[in-house]
Amino acid sequence: MPNEHEYNGWTNFATWSVVVVIQNDQSMNEHCYQALPMEAHAEAARLSAEEPDRFPAERPRWLLQDMLKDYVQEIVDAEAEKGLPCMLTSLIGAAMCEVDWRDIAESVLADYTPEA
Repeated sequence: MPNEHEYNGWTNFATWSVVVVIQNDQSMNEHCYQALPMEAHAEAARLSAEEPDRFPAERPRWLLQDMLKDYVQEIVDAEAEKGLPCMLTSLIGAAMCEVDWRDIAESVLADYTPEA
């Protein structure tokens, strides 16, 4: 049974909205689908070498979901500094809390192809 809040195959509208923006902006797309996964895998490999028995299979996704959230938050903060009204900033903040970063990270990792 599908989740009643599911939207266009994503967890909810907020998650779908972030994905649409990322996929439709070339520089964001490249950063989120190439640079961040590469960084997450590199960091996961480094951590796994230090602590090989501690959740190695989940590390890239955990790292990537945090990196994606931080990246999008930086963009939101930069726009807010340009003078977004307080109400809009609050609404964006509320929407950011609803984004399923795990869902996005899993999708990004599924589509990720390491550069040769």
